[in-house]
Amino acid sequence: MVPTGLGTVQVHLLIIYLLSVVVMRFEN
Repeated sequence: MVPTGLGTVQVHLLIIYLLSVVVMRFEN
């Protein structure tokens, strides 16, 4: 298991989550 690999995955998931939250706020 590579810590850096897991880190990048977590960052990507965080970015996707934040983008989805922003989109939902604009749609409402």
